[in-house]
Amino acid sequence: MKKFFLKTFGCKTNQSDSNSLKNFLLNRGWQISCENPDVCFINSCVVTRTSEKKVLKEAQKLKQISKRVIVFGCLTPQLKETLKEQGVEACPVRYRSLSNGVEDEIVFSGTGPRYFLKIQNGCSSFCSFCIVPYVRGKPVSFSPQRIFQQLHMAKEKFKISEIVINGTNIMKYSFENYDLLKLLEEISRQTPARIRLTSLSLPFEKDFVRRISQIKNICPHFHISLQSASNRILKLMKRNYTREIFEETVAWFREFFTQPAITTDVIYGFPFETDADFKKTVDFIEKIEFARVHIFPFSPRPKTLAGLFNTIPPDVLKKRRNILKKVIDRVTRKYKQKFVNKILDVVVEEKKNGFYTGTSQNYLKVKFKGYPESCGIAKVFIEKTDAEFMWGRQVRNE
Repeated sequence: MKKFFLKTFGCKTNQSDSNSLKNFLLNRGWQISCENPDVCFINSCVVTRTSEKKVLKEAQKLKQISKRVIVFGCLTPQLKETLKEQGVEACPVRYRSLSNGVEDEIVFSGTGPRYFLKIQNGCSSFCSFCIVPYVRGKPVSFSPQRIFQQLHMAKEKFKISEIVINGTNIMKYSFENYDLLKLLEEISRQTPARIRLTSLSLPFEKDFVRRISQIKNICPHFHISLQSASNRILKLMKRNYTREIFEETVAWFREFFTQPAITTDVIYGFPFETDADFKKTVDFIEKIEFARVHIFPFSPRPKTLAGLFNTIPPDVLKKRRNILKKVIDRVTRKYKQKFVNKILDVVVEEKKNGFYTGTSQNYLKVKFKGYPESCGIAKVFIEKTDAEFMWGRQVRNE
């Protein structure tokens, strides 16, 4: 029996691709092992220079335990060349099976109660800082028939509690007469599992939010990338929205959903970002009161327009990072505190040291004391919160 090891870097789309590869190999008789694997796979992320360095370091480490290391996913020309010099194979985003060279097209992936459903790949937005369109290619949407078939197969094989709809840019989904809304409505009709969306790209209309709210099993969690709250910087980033559009969109979600989790991404230290620009972002984070904020320092990427600009000094970056971390800690604690002494619906994902761990409908990580038979979605009374988890105890369904 052949053995393989798999390491994943990056976004939910990469996680989905890795799960697909894992299932693909397991179904063909391979075994997961970190002891003398026949092949080591690395799903690469090159969104930042730091992530690219991590991929290269991991490849060097895995060369010590396996003769064959394959890096797939997002790859820059420089990374491909460096890997080749080290005797590491580099593959495009869509890997091919080792058995017959036929491209694998599994779109439904996962082995637990939360499953990733990939509906499209690629992006054509070409934001000035982003390398993704160059490494993922133009948007390609998967056929609804193929998606529904995979959904049916997964329902027969696994107990699904949550479906995570993902892709490089899911707002670009379009196949014949299906757009994202129509696809979600049909998925909702076919499964009682709750549905979670990954990142939503602006702009979109209020009616989109209204129709999303009418899908009975949609999770009240929406990730909308901000990147900056300075309109001047947003224009330099080639983002097609303003802070005013972003704020109005958040208001729509809060109109149609009760205490939704609004999460976001922020880039600090973008070229030409002044202290005044940065302060606008900090103040905006406090104003919106996000449930979670992922922050990244600007990282010059090959082929991108912003990669040609002068970068901001490291000491300024460090200072801005510290400021952001403090304000983000404050607003996220404020959001989490709203759910103390409330009941959350939690997908049970793991049991360890006497506690169950899972994810709530509004994307809070929860640890709780549960019943021995706990599985699927548990109702959990939240007693307290800390920096990492909500803590509580399971209550019986009424």
